[in-house]
Amino acid sequence: MIISAKVLKPALKKLSQGINKNAALPVLSNLLCKVGTNEVEFITSDLELTIKYRCECETSGAPFEMLIPFDFISKVASLSGNTPISIELPVQKKAVIIGMNDRYELNSLDKVADYPVLPELPKTNLITLNGDFILWLNRAMATIGKDEIRPAMTKACMDIQDVGMTLVSTDAHVIFTHSFPVESAKADQLLVSPKIAKALDEFTETEIYWGEKHIAFKSGGITVIATRHEDKYPNYKAAIPDYQSNLLLDRQDLINALDRMCLNSSDSKQAHLLLRKEKGTIHFECRDENFNRYIRADIPGAYEGPVESVCVNASKLLTLMHQVAFDQVGLHIHYQNKAILITAESDPGYLGLIMPLIINE
Repeated sequence: MIISAKVLKPALKKLSQGINKNAALPVLSNLLCKVGTNEVEFITSDLELTIKYRCECETSGAPFEMLIPFDFISKVASLSGNTPISIELPVQKKAVIIGMNDRYELNSLDKVADYPVLPELPKTNLITLNGDFILWLNRAMATIGKDEIRPAMTKACMDIQDVGMTLVSTDAHVIFTHSFPVESAKADQLLVSPKIAKALDEFTETEIYWGEKHIAFKSGGITVIATRHEDKYPNYKAAIPDYQSNLLLDRQDLINALDRMCLNSSDSKQAHLLLRKEKGTIHFECRDENFNRYIRADIPGAYEGPVESVCVNASKLLTLMHQVAFDQVGLHIHYQNKAILITAESDPGYLGLIMPLIINE
């Protein structure tokens, strides 16, 4: 097998995410190579996450399979510049790797027979999403929970219905959602961990397969198969009220104000929004009791509602603002101590939510 370094290097970079240096089975430290006719499928796995990467190469002789230590082939590839790399299997358990002016002989390879049986692509259910899904999935990771006591919330949820799918993440204080038009024969909820999301970087149009035990993502020649998480996701829909936007703000103005509120040294990053103090202006203010400081920022905004002021965690609202790239956002503020919704006219599929802080006067 002869493979271009320009093909091998990005393949190894993606496949590295399937390598766990602390894997229970030492054989999993290898790259599994399945060489066919002018193509090869590389595979790595830690049994929880399996990555398959199919690419072109030049071959001669019969198809063959072999294991190569992943760290070693990665280092050889990094030292080879743009030189094509030749990999030969003259006899079982022995490989020869040849570059332009270098030669490596590996005389004690692990047996392919010792490599565990890996999951195949589930064929029970399938939906297809365009490249925007991966963009939004990466954004959703910013608002997952960190508390392992509630493991479902440490992942994003794909809430699949027959005529649409909603991507959700929450840490119980904020909620991020984005809806996508899909058709599915089965309603289901699939949880996606940050580990899986990272493995999907640079995916474009994505086919998503799932069954009872596994979920898989396929884009071009790359397939990522993961063990399905069975934790029950919270009923996020019950936390989302139904009321209209009554404050339209320039998103960058809002970010600028929140950046100043985050100068507050308190963990809660309390920021008070004075909504009706001055017509046409939204005042942001906070008091840093640790250092006896007062911080204020004003931005244009016409609030149409009954609430005089509301208190939020500026850092969490700032995170929600960095998840999106809209010019303007609409805030739905109808009660001082109830959920604040965030929407954008330019993207009806997006919805954010933040719970206000309850302050005892």
